[in-house]
Amino acid sequence: MQIKIDLKIFLFLLIFVITRQIKIYAILMLFALIHELGHLVTGLILGLKIEEISVIPVGFSIKFKTENKDYNKKIKKANLLSLKKMVIAIAGPITNLIIIGIVAIYYKLTQMTTILKLPIDLVIYSNILIFIFNLLPLYPLDGGRILKELVHIFAGLYKSYTITNNIANIVIIILTVISSISILIYKNMKVDFSKVSINATVEGDPVVIDLTKEVGNLVYGRTADIAVSDFGKKIYYSKEAIDV
Repeated sequence: MQIKIDLKIFLFLLIFVITRQIKIYAILMLFALIHELGHLVTGLILGLKIEEISVIPVGFSIKFKTENKDYNKKIKKANLLSLKKMVIAIAGPITNLIIIGIVAIYYKLTQMTTILKLPIDLVIYSNILIFIFNLLPLYPLDGGRILKELVHIFAGLYKSYTITNNIANIVIIILTVISSISILIYKNMKVDFSKVSINATVEGDPVVIDLTKEVGNLVYGRTADIAVSDFGKKIYYSKEAIDV
């Protein structure tokens, strides 16, 4: 068995350290590892042997050895190996679904916001993200593998490649369009803070207001007791209105 590490993972680590998102990356990698363990356990149950384990920037990858006996057992237009590959591919996303279910039940029973010192919402969102990402019909993601082997069984090897490739191209185009539109909307997004309504007091008295920090078209500040007013024209400092 070989173990390979993609050196680009260190670049990803550096980026997440610089952006101070290393905790999120660590959690994603943790559940990506558990996701891959789903593949691993299923492959071993089906009688396959591990050939290679790879550590890549977006998770882990396991390659199994193939045996001639799996090629010789025909299933429709494919063979037993194709069925095993499909089951192994399905096992990863199912593992994430099981984690989501367990955590959701745990939260419902205990009302605790953390599990094993990890925020429950982050655990659930991480597994949802890994689940959806891996089910995209893009080879070599799980969704692409499932699609390829499914078509192979019912339509043959040649059609499995052509159909999988065509669907992958369509999905890439759709994702590109959605991403482009999202970026365009984000860059042109305007947030209107012309009116603000916040009511808060500390021991009955308003807190000193600091509305001096502006970032882009967003204005950040610590506010306490502000009546509905024209933002940027008049603010309330203590109990007196101050024109700005």
